Amino acid sequence: MMAKEILSSRKTTVIFIISVLVFILSAFSYSNSTNALEQLTGEYRNGLQNVETALFELKNTAEAPTFDLVKTRQAFLNVRGKYKQIEFILEYFDNTAVKDYVNGAPLPKIERNSGEMNVLQPHGLQVIDEMLFEEQPDTEGLKNEIALLCKNFTELKLFQQKQYMSERNLFEAARLQLVRVASMGITGFDTPGSGNSLADCQNALQPLLYMAKVYTPQLKGELGQQLETKLSAAIQYLSVNADFDAFNRLEFIREYLNPAFKLFKDAQLQLGIETVYDTPAGINQPYNYLADNFFGNDFLNPDYYSMVKKGITQPQMEKLGKYLFFDPVLSSNNKRACASCHNPQKAFTDGEQRSLALDFKGTVSRNSPTLINSVFAERYFYDLRTEKIENQFEHVITSPHEFNTSYPEISAKLNQSEEYKQLFREAFPNYNGEISKHTISEAIGAYLKTLTSFNSDFDKHLRGEANILSPQAINGFNLFMGKAACATCHFAPTFSGLVPPNFAENESEVLGVPATNDTINPVLDGDIGRFGGRMKEKVDFNRHAFKTVTVRNAALTAPYMHNGVYKTLEDVLDFYNRGGGAGLGFELDNQTLAPDALNLTPSETKDIIAFMQSLTDTTGLTQVPVSLPKFPSADLNKRKIGGEY
Repeated sequence: MMAKEILSSRKTTVIFIISVLVFILSAFSYSNSTNALEQLTGEYRNGLQNVETALFELKNTAEAPTFDLVKTRQAFLNVRGKYKQIEFILEYFDNTAVKDYVNGAPLPKIERNSGEMNVLQPHGLQVIDEMLFEEQPDTEGLKNEIALLCKNFTELKLFQQKQYMSERNLFEAARLQLVRVASMGITGFDTPGSGNSLADCQNALQPLLYMAKVYTPQLKGELGQQLETKLSAAIQYLSVNADFDAFNRLEFIREYLNPAFKLFKDAQLQLGIETVYDTPAGINQPYNYLADNFFGNDFLNPDYYSMVKKGITQPQMEKLGKYLFFDPVLSSNNKRACASCHNPQKAFTDGEQRSLALDFKGTVSRNSPTLINSVFAERYFYDLRTEKIENQFEHVITSPHEFNTSYPEISAKLNQSEEYKQLFREAFPNYNGEISKHTISEAIGAYLKTLTSFNSDFDKHLRGEANILSPQAINGFNLFMGKAACATCHFAPTFSGLVPPNFAENESEVLGVPATNDTINPVLDGDIGRFGGRMKEKVDFNRHAFKTVTVRNAALTAPYMHNGVYKTLEDVLDFYNRGGGAGLGFELDNQTLAPDALNLTPSETKDIIAFMQSLTDTTGLTQVPVSLPKFPSADLNKRKIGGEY
């Protein structure tokens, strides 16, 4: 008995000691984690103060008795540098305030979430950047903008200094900053006057390197050192390669930013820091936070942009939606299908200048855009009049020039088919197979969500999966993202107007598109675009504004522009190279495209086209149903798959 008691006592003692050690180690780990968070929070608060101090130094410089342009520009660039060092956290916590008051694009916009049509005039760093680097700045206007920015930033700073942040917030903000630098920073998006973007990118990456150094002691193996090395090398690359036009953006993203993006995620998971998916907010995000690559085919989340969320009947919904997409029974004459204007063999366009109308009596008013990756948008149609991809269908169905029918008429027709009724029962068991506006639109939406494409030669090359791009295509990408300024509107990775890094907003642009491809006697196209869409958007700066569509698969989607005016990519590049409508002689006060000529050489134009051609990818998307569901009517069973076109 005595031996057993001693053994039991020793075992209890060992367990107690182990428990104490585990507690001490976990407490030490927590202490390290807490210290890291406190250290980074302190740096952010100091950074806020540094920006405010630099801003008031700028204000004092600008308001000196004798205005000194050189000193004012230097003081402004100092502000930008300080701002970029806190940008990743400030943007993360208050993206709206930043856009409206600190660093938004220098364009007016309509106030969000307001029942009235209130116009917000642009203010902040980008406005000052544009004004300050003009040949003859408006000094009084400049002083007013600087004073307003000082006031606005001080108010924002007071709020942000009390901002609670978690380690999850820091890692999410850091990874989003890498996306921001890759898609906007290196393009010059927010330096419209100074062209100081590459120096800005160095400042934007410095706090990420600091953050990596803070966490390296807690990381196992070489992960922390790898992250530090990659960020240090990225900053060094920017420093050595400071020529904006010559900067190799493809190499920079592929070799530095994308790897750092993955390493930050790996570090977060190794440290046991929760991700957004461990919170209620993680239910529906526009991007996949666990993706390794922001040019990956799994980076963007189509479910975020759709009313249709993934469920157990998703394959059945996609199958039904595909049938409906290719079935002309949805139109009043049983001859026109969605695929009539969105042919999979033409990257889901129709090759027409303007799509053909019902019964081939004329055309509709606009060109047919591709549906590939179309789900990745916050607003739909060229005039952005509709939210959610499913809401588009009602416009097509009720239009007298398109399907010229209604949901009740379509439902009644589909209910005649036993095959369709069974397909609806399988796809929508929770609705008892109901055939209605809701289930029809959701089924088509589920199919459209499958039309995603991020496996082009360009994507594979940028992800490091293959070295298959020609030197011309590589140079074309660098031009697209740099000198040609294409990517300041066609944002990577969608190369559309979906704004990174939050991917929750679509941009439109006023380009000054002509009615015909006549450069001798050009005439502005009469389509008023976004001005004619929503009632709330009838403001002058939306006149002739159109959604910025993707250039992915552009090699397959001619003709181009909302009116199909340009037959070739060469024509499109010539238009942009001239400065858009302004280059053709149109006087559009609200043109958002820079009116200056790009001065692209013929070989540079060819290289940009080579890059756009490298974005071609319709793999696995072009299959057409071999048959359509049957109807009792012999006439209906003669309908053509995909409709007539």
